[in-house]
Amino acid sequence: MGKNDKFRFAIADIVVELLGEDNLTLTPPKAYLGFVSKKSADLVLKLKRYLPFFKNQKKLFSAYRQWDVFYRDKKLIFNFYSLDLKPNLYKMAVIERDFRSGEVYLREDLPEGFMLNFWEYPLDEVLFLGLLTYRRLGVMLHSCGIKKDTEGILFAGSSGMGKSTLASLLKNDLSILSDERVILRKKDTGFQVFGTPWHGDVQVYSSEEANLKGLFLLRHAQRNHIKRMSLSEAISKLLVCSLVPWWDKQAMDFVLDFYRELIWHIPVYELGFYPDRRIVDFIKKIF
Repeated sequence: MGKNDKFRFAIADIVVELLGEDNLTLTPPKAYLGFVSKKSADLVLKLKRYLPFFKNQKKLFSAYRQWDVFYRDKKLIFNFYSLDLKPNLYKMAVIERDFRSGEVYLREDLPEGFMLNFWEYPLDEVLFLGLLTYRRLGVMLHSCGIKKDTEGILFAGSSGMGKSTLASLLKNDLSILSDERVILRKKDTGFQVFGTPWHGDVQVYSSEEANLKGLFLLRHAQRNHIKRMSLSEAISKLLVCSLVPWWDKQAMDFVLDFYRELIWHIPVYELGFYPDRRIVDFIKKIF
């Protein structure tokens, strides 16, 4: 086995270990270097350079032309595709349903120059989504997260709602946990928000965590203002901004229960904002 045949990292206090087999060497993605961990792994993945073939799979879900998920013999099979390749299938993950172990397979005949990366988008986030929800550990949210001392605030929104714009405006005044995706977990001390390496256009990310103080759902506006949201309105909008396992009822029930409890304890607001420096002063007043 290679010199760098093992890589272990922790996101939101959840540890994943990648094990290279058959002389594979691992080069950790740059964004993950601040997440390296020596703790025991919650999920162990063995990495292999070939694609297996499975029969009699049950298709559960498809993310158009990017990835899909199947079920067979108490295992989840995730297929990943690239439109630049023929055939399109180039990577596969086979995971035990308890999300404690699995294998990741990468095609042997990839063309020269094609990125030989086992752990990259969307595989990293898709598997972490399963790990969080199947094991009832937390949820993943499209959000800009900021931290001040031990407290954190989230600004959630789907693509184009202004997460990266807001992070760019705030990064010189407040600590940014992520400009794109965060993880929420419930601990004994309450709800906590964790930074992740899955950054957006501003490319700011952190392995730090904070006690969640408030959550704002973004929308563009001509003036800066906030409005408290009802339980049903907040849940429906949070689901739009979340990565959720639509294919699994039990995992979806966990996500819904998680958000119901969070909204009961944490205030959720709509934040209409205009993208200039005035929003920085506005947020400082409420944080």
